Amino acid sequence: MKKIIYKLTYLTALFAFIYSCDDVERVYYNDAAETVLSLSDDNLVLNEENAANEILTLTWTEPDFGFSAAALYSVQIDVQGGDFSNPQIISVGGAFDKTFTVEELNAKLLSLSMLPNEEGVASFRIKATLSEYQEIYSNTVNISVTHTLLY
Repeated sequence: MKKIIYKLTYLTALFAFIYSCDDVERVYYNDAAETVLSLSDDNLVLNEENAANEILTLTWTEPDFGFSAAALYSVQIDVQGGDFSNPQIISVGGAFDKTFTVEELNAKLLSLSMLPNEEGVASFRIKATLSEYQEIYSNTVNISVTHTLLY
C-alpha cells in the first residue's frame, strides 16, 4: 500500500510539474494591420529619350499583423476611378519598395489603355498577402502621367 501511495504521489507531482511548464504565449491576428504607400513623385512625364532611367519609386510600411509574418507584396496599378478589378500587377516578394524605369512604367500604363501623348491619372496600391484567405490593401495613391512612348 505504501508503494502505491508513493507512486501516486510521484505521478501527481510529475504531472503538476509538466503541466506548469507549458507556458504558451497566445498570438492574435491584428485586424487593424495596415500598410501605407508613398510615391517619390506625383507628376510624371515619360519620354523615349529616358526609357532606361528610373522614374518612380514606391515605398510602403510593414504592417503589424500582431506576430512575425512573411507577407508577400504586389504593386497594383489601375486607371483613376477604376476598382482594381483588372489591375496591372507587379510581384515584389517580401520587399518594401519598387522602382520603375520609364520603359517598364510606360508598358504597364499602355496595358491599362491609357492613351499616349495625353495626361492621365494612374492609381497605385499595395496588396499584402499572408495566405489565400488573408490579404490587406494599402491606401490608394494617384499620380498624373503623360507618356509619349509607343512600343
